[in-house]
Amino acid sequence: MIQTDKTLLRSPMPEDREFLLTTRNNITLQAMLMTRARPNTISKIDFWLKQKLSDEYAVFFIIADATCNFPVGFIQLVNMDFINRKCELGICIDEQYHGKGYAVDALNLLEAYAKEVFNIHKILLSVLAKNNRAIQFYEKMMYRSVGILEENFYMNNEFHNVLLMEKII
Repeated sequence: MIQTDKTLLRSPMPEDREFLLTTRNNITLQAMLMTRARPNTISKIDFWLKQKLSDEYAVFFIIADATCNFPVGFIQLVNMDFINRKCELGICIDEQYHGKGYAVDALNLLEAYAKEVFNIHKILLSVLAKNNRAIQFYEKMMYRSVGILEENFYMNNEFHNVLLMEKII
């Protein structure tokens, strides 16, 4: 568990399952995260979480409000490469909590954790090139664009460009 006055990164708890179910069933949100939204049940959420938590090359945290411990999203590092000291970022904040500072706190906490615990040097991410809000957030957090994968993600009967970004931490 790591935290600021406002934001807490912690392990998932059984009471987070309903929040995760709602988030994973939000088709619009999942599309912006470049995942394939499928109908989820609590048992599918349990299986998904078990996979996330058992991956030795990943870390997964619930992002919660530090005052009430209520979940507002989740954040993860995947494909951790301990030789080249790099990994990939994934973050999801429920839409009702956008613009409230949770993502800034969570990303700052996760970057410090990745550097201190895993000696990570670089974090990479992929984002839909049309997701201007996310791109502005990542740029504010000092991630830089390193290229575009043209027509790399198929959604809603059309191909979408994907922006690659990175940050040396």
